[in-house]
Amino acid sequence: GSAILVRSRKDGKKYVAKEINLFRMKREEREEAKNEIKVLSKLDHPNITKYCTHFEENSMLYIVMEFADGGDLDNRIKAQKGRRFDEDVILHYFVQ
Repeated sequence: GSAILVRSRKDGKKYVAKEINLFRMKREEREEAKNEIKVLSKLDHPNITKYCTHFEENSMLYIVMEFADGGDLDNRIKAQKGRRFDEDVILHYFVQ
């Protein structure tokens, strides 16, 4: 699947929707996608983006998660432009 940035019509907040093509999936893969939804809906941790909802439309499954605008570790590494992270920053990321 792929992830797309979406905006709520109700409140204007940004979310990320994971888009999964169900039409091309085998039965077992569809079950795995449903299981992913169950697991995500139960996770509650400050370092894991929160599950919001899911829906199906035109043989596509959309799993909507909160948007983490802080970026990911890859972006942070690239932003360092070859400079080393301070040890306390590395420990912070490692703990997460």
